[in-house]
Amino acid sequence: MKTTFRLVILILFASSCLLSQTIKLDSGLVAYYPLNSSAQDAGPNGLHGTTNAGVSWSFDRFATPSAAALFGGDSALIRIEDDPLIDPPEIFPSASGCAPSSPDSTSPT
Repeated sequence: MKTTFRLVILILFASSCLLSQTIKLDSGLVAYYPLNSSAQDAGPNGLHGTTNAGVSWSFDRFATPSAAALFGGDSALIRIEDDPLIDPPEIFPSASGCAPSSPDSTSPT
């Protein structure tokens, strides 16, 4: 029982230490796309994207309006012009999320 209690306390302490640290995005950040009704770069380099007619803005997973891009069809895209800052090296860290709005009837299940 004491071992379990100590383990729980240790986990809680470690979690609070990790959560209290601030992540700094001002060093090494190339682009930041908050997807707030546009594909504009909110980062330091102005690498703005452009959308075509197939892209519309929808609710994200937290029901925030206009906080997710909805790609309607095969030709829908957000284009970001070539720039030396975004030439991917061998290891290119990125973060994105994707969820279909409805199942595709042509894909295997």
